[in-house]
Amino acid sequence: MGKRVLIIDTDLGMANVGLFFSLNINKTLHDVLAGDVDVREAIYEGPYGVKILPAGYTIKGYQKANIKMLETVLDQLNREFDFIIMDTPSGINPNIIIPLKLSHYVMVIMNPEITSKTDSLKTATIARGYDVPISGVVVNRIENGLSQNLREKINESSGVDIIGEIPADIAIQKSLSLQKPVVCNYPTSAASLSLKRIAAQMAGIEISPTYLDETGSQPKKGFFQRIKGIFFAQ
Repeated sequence: MGKRVLIIDTDLGMANVGLFFSLNINKTLHDVLAGDVDVREAIYEGPYGVKILPAGYTIKGYQKANIKMLETVLDQLNREFDFIIMDTPSGINPNIIIPLKLSHYVMVIMNPEITSKTDSLKTATIARGYDVPISGVVVNRIENGLSQNLREKINESSGVDIIGEIPADIAIQKSLSLQKPVVCNYPTSAASLSLKRIAAQMAGIEISPTYLDETGSQPKKGFFQRIKGIFFAQ
């Protein structure tokens, strides 16, 4: 698709995006927010050309980082990318307020467990408080499908529709251990197909049922070429 995509890890206290992509990190978002380096020095190349701006792992870096500088960082990068995806902490956290305020819209990711739902709904509440639109909810790690009862409860409590469901999939655990995106290592796994559908929706790409074979589980030729470069597992 040729989309220019940047992923920013704005979870300054519990950074992990760099680990998921097995990056050899030197300079990070912490350094950028401390005013020590130019933002472009801390951007790394990921799979399919996706760019990644990871946060650091040190306490010293965390203490020096000024999250208020994030707006300046985004101003420098907005014209260079079609999509900037910020991975934020959940719940009520000082480091979540500014990323949410600066977002054009928010996608809420939650697990079926009550603690995850509670934290995610707090995030949604904060976003609404700053008039940031919520594009929808994605439910992750679903075992044996999402029950209608749970679906209705999530819709009712969040006030927005569920736009994606990612099944619990051993392929994700295997990919995490390899520190590679699941859509790269296991592109036809159930989780990968779900992620690609969500990515297509984010990018405004309409996916015809004809892209799936008779079983509904394997994409036909051309599907991955259309989607790759848009979104990758987190």
